[in-house]
Amino acid sequence: MSISSEKAGANGAWLLCLAALVALTVSVINAFNKGNGIAFTAGSYLVVITSALLVVGAVALIWSTSLPRAAAVVFAILVLLDILGTGFAAWLLEAYVLFGAIVVAGIAWLIYLVFDPARERYVYRAVR
Repeated sequence: MSISSEKAGANGAWLLCLAALVALTVSVINAFNKGNGIAFTAGSYLVVITSALLVVGAVALIWSTSLPRAAAVVFAILVLLDILGTGFAAWLLEAYVLFGAIVVAGIAWLIYLVFDPARERYVYRAVR
C-alpha cells in the first residue's frame, strides 16, 4: 500500500462528508420549499450555511492526515461544534430528515475519531 493511498483520508471522514452533503441538500430544499413551514426563514438560511461549513470541515478532515496534528485536532473540534449546532437547529426547526443526516454525521465523526483503523495505520507508520 502506498503512502498516498494511506493519506487519502479515513473512512469515517468520507462518511461524514457524505452525510454533510445530504444535510446540505436537505437544508437547501427545506429553505426554499414553500410547503414545509420553515421556508424563507432566518433559521433555515442559518442551517444552509452551517451545513455548507460542515461539508468544508469534512473535506478538511479527509485531508487531515497530511496536515500537522494540531490542525487536525482543531478541525475535528470545529466539526463537532458544527454538528451539535446544526443538529440543535434542525431539531428546533422540526426538520427530521435533516436531523437524521446530522445524527449520521455525528456517528461518522465518532468513527473518524475513535474506531478508524486507517488513521491508526498512518499514526503507527509515522512513529517508526
